[in-house]
Amino acid sequence: MAVSVNTNPNGTINLLSAPVAFEFTMTGIVSGNIRKRFGYQAFIDGTPITPVESTAPVEGQKFLIDFTQDVRALMDTPAPDPNVVDQDTTNVLREFTLNYWEINYNVVTCQEESTVLNSLGPYNILNSTYQYYDGLGNPYNSIIMSIKPSVLEICRTAADFLYIWSGGNTPIQLIAISNSGTTNITTSSATGLQAKRISVEGLRGIIPAADIAKIEVFVFAQLLCTYIITDCCEESQEIYFLSSGGGYQSLIFDKLKYLNLSDDLAKVNKYQRRTSTFGQIYSEDVRTIGGLSMVNKTSFRSMTLEKEIDNEDTDFQRYIADFLASPSYFYRGPQGIIKVIKDKADTRYAESESFFTLSIKFTINQPVQIPNVIQ
Repeated sequence: MAVSVNTNPNGTINLLSAPVAFEFTMTGIVSGNIRKRFGYQAFIDGTPITPVESTAPVEGQKFLIDFTQDVRALMDTPAPDPNVVDQDTTNVLREFTLNYWEINYNVVTCQEESTVLNSLGPYNILNSTYQYYDGLGNPYNSIIMSIKPSVLEICRTAADFLYIWSGGNTPIQLIAISNSGTTNITTSSATGLQAKRISVEGLRGIIPAADIAKIEVFVFAQLLCTYIITDCCEESQEIYFLSSGGGYQSLIFDKLKYLNLSDDLAKVNKYQRRTSTFGQIYSEDVRTIGGLSMVNKTSFRSMTLEKEIDNEDTDFQRYIADFLASPSYFYRGPQGIIKVIKDKADTRYAESESFFTLSIKFTINQPVQIPNVIQ
């Protein structure tokens, strides 16, 4: 073929912060009665995501075909489940393939034929992004998708999550430690994508759940995070958020400050033409007083949560910044896991104190719909 591939995605792993794009050069476009075009089609996990398409390149000039938006629309991290150890990873990691070929068109016979099919890929696409704080020395091109602070306080009944991808065998070690120093070690190891729940309940063994004081998480024998277990959680509220790394994790708020009920009303007035006694329609300038009204009304619950944050703990403040930037939040309440929408956050500094208070309003994404009514 007279097609050269200049650039293409990484052969090992590709994150969504990098484009899924290809650069080609095509030569020999005109040869006697033959005019050549470039044909292509993209696939995710073997399923077409674009129709069969073609383009007419310029002889010897580079041209770019970008599938970034097509791929992004199909990537997702499912909501976490604190009741299971292994989390759902559907659509977190997908395989992209590009088929391409030459199309030969005979300007004399007006006939068209395609040459031998060529394929690029598959390329692994991960629902994650590159960050300036990616770490662990990157063994096996590992990607920590749940960005953790070095120390994280968590309630005894709460859960957190660890998402990680690696091109090689990845050992994850969870060490539960009691107040007396007794340890209970759980180890798992796998290649590729892993998504695990971290909880006191999941680590109880020779140590009763009530005696676990902290949990240490090691990846590649390196300490990733230490969980400090607390029982002072009578007013605590648990929010799960999608990290910038692409995995879910939790943030425990100190208390529920406010619980609100509100409604939203959208009203539209529609022009209604007026008909005369004889069935004729008046001029467009004549309108019936009042016309037609359409109303869409919904009712929402919202809650305001608060958390005190140490002024000096810059590591945890980075974790909070990751929380605030998240595109997705879930609230763990009496009814289970509920989707919530975060409003703008507010911070208050306590005078002469070493902490500030983070206050955030969340709208519970379960609107109360109303039936139709004719007045």
